[in-house]
Amino acid sequence: MSQQLTKFEQFKQRLYLWVIPILVLALLSIFLDWDGNLGFLEYIGVFLIVWYVCIWILIFKGKAFRIIELLTLVINSVIHLITTFTVTYTAAIEKHDMTGSIGYWTTLTYIYIFITIYGRVGAIYSFVLWLLTLFITLSFWDSLLGGFKSNFSQYMLANLVYIIFLFSARKLIRNYTKAEILEEMAYQDQLTGIGNRRQLYMWIESFIQKSNTNFSVIFFDIDRFKKVNDEFGHKTGDQVLVEFTTVISKVLSKEDYFGRWGGEEFVIVSKRTFEQTVQLAEKLRKNVKEHSFTEIGNLTSSFGVEKYKMGDNAETILDRADKALYKAKQEGRNRVCVYKDK
Repeated sequence: MSQQLTKFEQFKQRLYLWVIPILVLALLSIFLDWDGNLGFLEYIGVFLIVWYVCIWILIFKGKAFRIIELLTLVINSVIHLITTFTVTYTAAIEKHDMTGSIGYWTTLTYIYIFITIYGRVGAIYSFVLWLLTLFITLSFWDSLLGGFKSNFSQYMLANLVYIIFLFSARKLIRNYTKAEILEEMAYQDQLTGIGNRRQLYMWIESFIQKSNTNFSVIFFDIDRFKKVNDEFGHKTGDQVLVEFTTVISKVLSKEDYFGRWGGEEFVIVSKRTFEQTVQLAEKLRKNVKEHSFTEIGNLTSSFGVEKYKMGDNAETILDRADKALYKAKQEGRNRVCVYKDK
């Protein structure tokens, strides 16, 4: 498949590849009670089967994606109007009150407009199609039976609701997505993708409020990181931070909450026992030491570990873990230290 499509187009491409075969099967069902004569519906069915098979192949190969979308929209719209005319005309002449299968797939037409033509243009296109459908049927209104009129009125009002809902939903989705992104930015470190300092505070305070006293904190950083920035530049330094985050994340489990404190400093809030958390810190230290960082080679890291104590808040437990990290630095770096009261 083509790699030049946008992410949204790639999503639609996969959607079409699944939906089109179902549409072809639906069209083939027209011929289940076929008497051997080709009527209007059969001609339309054959045309659409051939068309959908052809565009499925083109979409699979990623050829002329946008042109295919728009051309299919025009074809579906024209066929919808022709079908509306045929069904209504037949109902007026033969005096029956059945709307036929026209209502089964009309909603899909409006959904297709929604994902093909964006914004106000799509809404206007949908409404114009709806008005044309209404105009065609009103042309035969006096000749139609009451049952057909009732069914058609429900059909048109339902489609109007679909149009309003779909194009109102676009704004709702956009606003919801924007709110989600803003919330994510507020609690996510933009460089590494893990939690930021605000998120770390929230995790710790949440554990305390839930009376979950069985948790510990690991405060750690990259040894001599300033030297990396000075010798290789800040761009390489950022790459090291991202790579360091990946090395750490591979060892963590669902019990561990990983965030960046700032600069080259990181924090893990773990639900493990204190002894298990110390073992985790030691494993992380070894993994970092053994990892060869791109452009840099080997680096080391230092770790301070502390557990929750009754009466703690986020500030107090983090402060003790930071002091344990400071002790690891004083003792020569590349080691794990636990906090000890003086």
